[in-house]
Amino acid sequence: AEEEPSKGAPLRPARDCLQRIAHDPSLRSSDFSVGYRDRFRPAALEAPFDAPNEAVRGGERSLVFALPEHRIEFIKYRRRVVWHKGSRTDLVFGSTGQCRIQEVVATYAEWEEDRAAALRRARARASRALSRSLGGKPAGREAL
Repeated sequence: AEEEPSKGAPLRPARDCLQRIAHDPSLRSSDFSVGYRDRFRPAALEAPFDAPNEAVRGGERSLVFALPEHRIEFIKYRRRVVWHKGSRTDLVFGSTGQCRIQEVVATYAEWEEDRAAALRRARARASRALSRSLGGKPAGREAL
C-alpha cells in the first residue's frame, strides 16, 4: 500500500486563532476582522472581530464565536490576512511554518508600505499597457 503524500503541518483551527485574539493582552481585538460564508450569499462576508451577534441563533453574544467554525474562511489583522483556510495561511500561531502574529503586528507599517508600492507599480503598468493599446495616446479623458 502506498503512503499518502505529506500535506505539511496541520493548519491550526480558526477557533484557536479567535481565542488567541480574544485573550492575548498584547493584541487589540478591534484590529481584527473575520471573513465567513453565509449559507444564502455566494461571496464571503467580513465582520469586525468585536461585532455583536445579531444573525446566528443561540446564546453567544459575539458574532465570531457564534459562527460555525466550518464557515470561517479568513481572519485579517487590519488589511493583512493572517489566517486563511483555503491557502493554509497561519500567521497567528505560525503552524504552517510562517511568521507569528507578534511579527505581523511589529512589521505591519512596513508591510503596508510595500503593499502600497506594489499597487502603484501595478497601476503604472496597467496605464502603460492601456496607453499602448490606444496607439500611444495618453490614457485618460483626452483619449476618449
